[in-house]
Amino acid sequence: MSGSEDFAKWMLMHLANGRSQSGPQVLNADDLQQIHTPQTVIRPSKAMKIFRRPLAPFTVTETGYAFGWKLDITKVSRKGLD
Repeated sequence: MSGSEDFAKWMLMHLANGRSQSGPQVLNADDLQQIHTPQTVIRPSKAMKIFRRPLAPFTVTETGYAFGWKLDITKVSRKGLD
């Protein structure tokens, strides 16, 4: 059974381009990039546009699925930051 510590190690490996905390390369960085690349685009429905309001300064510009990941691709706006 996994716990929060295992999940944290798993996330850190993704953030470190496939390298574990103890040093060895667990996943090739190119393979990891492919895992995080959108494979299918999700077209927003009318309800999604109404109920999914952007949290400024971030706006979701595209949603899709990668290999095991649901991705929201965002753009950052300076509006509201100044």
